Amino acid sequence: SAVTQWKAIERFNHFTYVALYPLTGRTHQLRVHLSESGFPIVGDPTYGKGKSKGSLISSEITQKISSLDHTLLHAYSLEFIHPKTQEALTLTAPLPEDFATFITLLKDHDGCQK
Repeated sequence: SAVTQWKAIERFNHFTYVALYPLTGRTHQLRVHLSESGFPIVGDPTYGKGKSKGSLISSEITQKISSLDHTLLHAYSLEFIHPKTQEALTLTAPLPEDFATFITLLKDHDGCQK
């Protein structure tokens, strides 16, 4: 079985920015879990067939999603034991510019929820 924990970072009217914590390492686990819950990852061509919001989403957001050439899924932090040195390693990477731009677009056109 595959296990993923999650928490909402920011909620919008039609989207939620989430942090995902996979407790297992199954292929496509995060994408499948969110899609099966009815909340697919933005830009996912395979599992992105969740709930349709149709005309409820602004044209600016719809246009941005249509122009994406990848899934808005980002590994902010990876932790593992180095296989040779046995050192515990933590690698982090900032949010890519296009992902941050999409979050800003949501703030401007999809409204934040408290």
